[in-house]
Amino acid sequence: MSDKEINEFELKTFIEIILEVFGDNPLYTKDYLTNLAKTDPRSMRALASDATTAAEGGGDGGEETPEAARARAQGPQPEIVPPSSTTDGIKITDVLGMQSAAPGQGPGGSTDYTVGDFGKELAAMRPEERERLAQALYLEGYYGTISDISEIMDPTRFSNAMLASLRHGVTAFSGVAKTAEGMEAVPTLEGRFKDFSEEEFEKAKNALLKKFSPATKSVAELKEIIDEVATSQARRGLTTEETQIVLVAVQAAAKMSAASPLNEGFNYQRAAGEAVTEAIGPVEAGAVELEDYWDNYASQALGLG
Repeated sequence: MSDKEINEFELKTFIEIILEVFGDNPLYTKDYLTNLAKTDPRSMRALASDATTAAEGGGDGGEETPEAARARAQGPQPEIVPPSSTTDGIKITDVLGMQSAAPGQGPGGSTDYTVGDFGKELAAMRPEERERLAQALYLEGYYGTISDISEIMDPTRFSNAMLASLRHGVTAFSGVAKTAEGMEAVPTLEGRFKDFSEEEFEKAKNALLKKFSPATKSVAELKEIIDEVATSQARRGLTTEETQIVLVAVQAAAKMSAASPLNEGFNYQRAAGEAVTEAIGPVEAGAVELEDYWDNYASQALGLG
């Protein structure tokens, strides 16, 4: 395979065939492959060649065996030529942990568990296993800010979260300040996320739903607030039409507040006050304000304030 720089046409062609054949492997995203082409053209060409061979059925024209189908879905790990193989800060050969080895393999009955090994395991996961892993990643904060829990299964967001957890895993196990032993740093439900709790995830999901859902005060509760504000601010009860105008305005304001990225606490009284002023009109609102001013002035002058 050549180390020659991959041109734009080659890159587009390589990415299309790799994603078509090995798209079931979450680590193979467009961003990952683009970066791989820049940092390690030889590995990218090898991966594209494997994808082309797999797409052609292995070249023998025979029926694909279950083992071959599984290997095709999983995808081969790119050939790595250190040190130019770094992709997104991770190499396939980076060590995440130490796993038990078959008899006669590895010193002390153990062997390295690499990012490449994890990629194979991830590709072989069932959809429900991958979903639980995404939930664990979310609880650990790898998704940043999201507004809907379904975003954790978005392929790009899942891949980015997975890569971030792999970087942390490699640092924890192989970094200068080693903080993990065995398989503790491997981002799986048997390793780093062994304490994952469905109950904790449900709490986090409900908190997210509450944070981004529109306010849910009942119409009766809203009318009670509006009546109190109107009595204070307009010195009278509102007509049916005015009440409906204010009600709709307050509900709309509550929904806008819930959708705001700032998501600040919503003040129903303030929103109702602004809506009441709008409903009764500036002239009447001004007259009430002037009346309040003279009431306060008289109270102070008489020593009643």
